[in-house]
Amino acid sequence: MSLHIIHGDGSLSTLRLVALGAVLFYIGRIIYRVWFHPLARFPGPCLAAATSLYEAYYEVLHKGGAQFAPKIRELHAKYGPIVRINPSEISVNDAAFHDKLYAPQPAIRDRHPNFSAFLGTTKGSFSSPDHFLHKSRRTAYSQFFSSINVIASETVATKKVNHLCHILSSKRDQKPNFRTYFAAIAFDTFYTWAFADSLDLLDNLSFAENINETVELLVTSAPIYRLLPSAMSLARKTPTIVLRHLSRHVARVFDLSKVSPKLTQSRLCL
Repeated sequence: MSLHIIHGDGSLSTLRLVALGAVLFYIGRIIYRVWFHPLARFPGPCLAAATSLYEAYYEVLHKGGAQFAPKIRELHAKYGPIVRINPSEISVNDAAFHDKLYAPQPAIRDRHPNFSAFLGTTKGSFSSPDHFLHKSRRTAYSQFFSSINVIASETVATKKVNHLCHILSSKRDQKPNFRTYFAAIAFDTFYTWAFADSLDLLDNLSFAENINETVELLVTSAPIYRLLPSAMSLARKTPTIVLRHLSRHVARVFDLSKVSPKLTQSRLCL
């Protein structure tokens, strides 16, 4: 028979040590970022250098969010053409410097992982953090965007534009939502070009509007997912039925991402 004695004070002391360790860790990280980080020599707000919460405040809370870009312009006016905008990034507002930064070859630059986070995966070419992996993935479809292929696909766009003109001509006495029509023709033209099939969005405006709203949501929410890089990745691992109850907007993004693979798979099976 063994006797186990639980020491309440001991558990409390352990929690205090853990809390103290966490506080010291963050204080040390702030000191490093502000005074010893490789970007410490660049001008900018001390708070921006210390924590990404500075950026998060302007992206999420200030005047309804999405205000960090205007704030960066203010920082340039105050600090000059090169400004540190968060612990790991600087902003350059100097056209002459861009050539020095991007023109020299070989230009090997890895993508910041947080910029890929809002897609929830790094398996696509756009979201590949590694320079060489991105290059190999991009090479696989670079011919798709060649001038010859674009010219050869002109008939696809022409057919869609003619169909749109016919629809709008029949609705002269109405007030059509041009934003939805333009979104429908843009998305459907590219989709038809890429997959040799059409979603016929001009004849299914409710689906076109849903796609347009979903794409706009994905684009405008990018700063939030960049600040919370694990959020979209966790959402991808969440069962769809649960995700719809948590966030119907994120669920719609994943619904849209399933459209292309389903069509591709169906065509490969023919």
